[in-house]
Amino acid sequence: DLVVATHVVQHDYGALIKGELEVYRAGALPFPEYRGDATIAADAKLIAHAEAALAEEARVHFGTVLTGDVYLGCGATRARLFATCAGKAVDMESGAVAQVAEAFGRPWVVIRALSDLAGEDSHLDSLAFAHEAARNAAAAVLKLLPLFD
Repeated sequence: DLVVATHVVQHDYGALIKGELEVYRAGALPFPEYRGDATIAADAKLIAHAEAALAEEARVHFGTVLTGDVYLGCGATRARLFATCAGKAVDMESGAVAQVAEAFGRPWVVIRALSDLAGEDSHLDSLAFAHEAARNAAAAVLKLLPLFD
């Protein structure tokens, strides 16, 4: 499957309060006066381009990509994150891309080709599906390139 990020959330940045992680917007200090929306929105025009280019693809999803600094190999944690942060995919890179683009005032969109389900067998699945995920990502990029100016 492909996931086009309409938003990203750095799911593991914040403060541990009463045994739970309270997610903060990455880069904000973990104090009440610096709390803000943890979500960074992708560029609407680029999302529209992705919708147009990938309209005929059967396995394309649009939504929030959750980014963390730790490798997620736990189905229970994935389910909790998806439920609490409305995630469609989990990775370790998209948040950094969005944060840097936002810092420099540049539009961005992230398209992820999934290679595993971020569960207990992810280390095996990602190897088994890496070539297919790379092929899907390359096909998506080739469809999108003509739409960018």
